[in-house]
Amino acid sequence: MDKQRFSDLNSTMVANQIFNNILDQIQKSKLNFQLQLSPFDANISLKKTLIKDKSATPVLPTTSSGHSRDSRNCNTCLKWRYGLSNKIMKIPLKNVMLLI
Repeated sequence: MDKQRFSDLNSTMVANQIFNNILDQIQKSKLNFQLQLSPFDANISLKKTLIKDKSATPVLPTTSSGHSRDSRNCNTCLKWRYGLSNKIMKIPLKNVMLLI
């Protein structure tokens, strides 16, 4: 395989991995979102509100250990949110459809 094809293949694999990681983080975030997914792209409408359970109580994101975040762990939640925001902001603008 020549270097150009390998480079294209490698960049495609990296882009696909980043794409899937972002989708996974959004789905695990417990934020309200709308997702239109095709084999080639995704259009995401993301709100700054948490999803609610059947009793209308906001559902908090879970940590990797599976325990719900609470007010004592707010600092960790803010760091997580900041990290997700940074990843979203690094998406090239040509790939983002702004909804106004």
